[in-house]
Amino acid sequence: MGESEQIRVGIVGASGYGGVQLVRLLSEHPQVEITYLGGSSSAGRPYTDLYPHLAVPLTVEKVAVETIVDRCDVVFLSLPNGLAYTLTPQLLERGCKVLDLSADYRFAIWTPTKPGTAAIAPMRVPISKQCTACPNCSMTSSPERA
Repeated sequence: MGESEQIRVGIVGASGYGGVQLVRLLSEHPQVEITYLGGSSSAGRPYTDLYPHLAVPLTVEKVAVETIVDRCDVVFLSLPNGLAYTLTPQLLERGCKVLDLSADYRFAIWTPTKPGTAAIAPMRVPISKQCTACPNCSMTSSPERA
């Protein structure tokens, strides 16, 4: 990729904590153009109404696979566990690269944990060159993973 080329990026779950941090970081990257913000409860609202400190001139839209694929080279899924698992295959089939921040592809077996306990399960490897399961803070700081 040349220095002047921009990567068209979408963020599904853009109004949640992880999504907001992605918007904040990616909006400052010189080679990224945020072209899609998806969500459910915040759909239809201008992003600046939700987060005035982030000057992103987009409106949060209902999640629509065809819209994402048309506008994005890469999409981040910042969704609750269990939702990315159904959306990811549809995006991959249409040629979109996916970075999943949930546990859907991170664990071989995902089970909710009780407060004060840790989920111990083998990490999944990225399912393809087109999809990456991103580790979270507990995965990168756990002594069991070292």
